[in-house]
Amino acid sequence: PSTAGRVSPPVYTPCAGGWLLDGLNQIVDYAADHDVAVALEPEPGHIVAKLDDFALVRDTLKQMTDAPLKLALDTGHVMMSGDRAPHQAVKEVSGILGSVALADMASGVHAHRPLGEGDIDLPAALSALRGTDYEGLISVKLPRDSYRADTLIPRSIDWLFEHLPSD
Repeated sequence: PSTAGRVSPPVYTPCAGGWLLDGLNQIVDYAADHDVAVALEPEPGHIVAKLDDFALVRDTLKQMTDAPLKLALDTGHVMMSGDRAPHQAVKEVSGILGSVALADMASGVHAHRPLGEGDIDLPAALSALRGTDYEGLISVKLPRDSYRADTLIPRSIDWLFEHLPSD
């Protein structure tokens, strides 16, 4: 079996990839019929772990359906992949963005941290976003910090206002 995108024995990875494509084909077709966008987020350690994995899935899916698949970009996951800097990724994938999660992380550690407490150049990622036509959701991702929401939400808003690129 696999859980949340991770393939576990006795499942053979190519089988899981086929199931993923079949499922995505059904989902994007259904969503397109209902005018809903579908976005997939690469996650370290999962079958779709990097932006290049996403590109392969998206290109393969295009052979199966005309319905679009967008990218849910997580700046922390981009950094974890080591392939490119988050601001470079934003520029590269701007035309297919479905959502953006601003996540800060320390290099080599897959743990979401409050904005400004990691090693990601988030101001550069925000500047790159400003330079695109993207008008969708940009969220701050702190999945294990809901118990601190009362302090982290105002702190994140303050950090964003201090670091947003000016016109």
